[in-house]
Amino acid sequence: MSNQREHRETASSPIAVVGVSALFPGSTDVRGFWRSIVEGQDQIKEIPPNYWLIDDYYDPNPAAPDKTYGKRGAFL
Repeated sequence: MSNQREHRETASSPIAVVGVSALFPGSTDVRGFWRSIVEGQDQIKEIPPNYWLIDDYYDPNPAAPDKTYGKRGAFL
């Protein structure tokens, strides 16, 4: 083993990473997400029935054990 550090050349030209990508509730891109914000759209929706059986998990009582009292969410 050598105690000498390996010498690496570095790029002499600056680079820029340009672009952004994301998924947001109700939007498939950043532009759509921004539009929904500007338009004041509420992307918090009732839980779709195909996500889970609400009767198995929901109880309006927040103290109910092993249940949730939330029926809405922001889904991708």
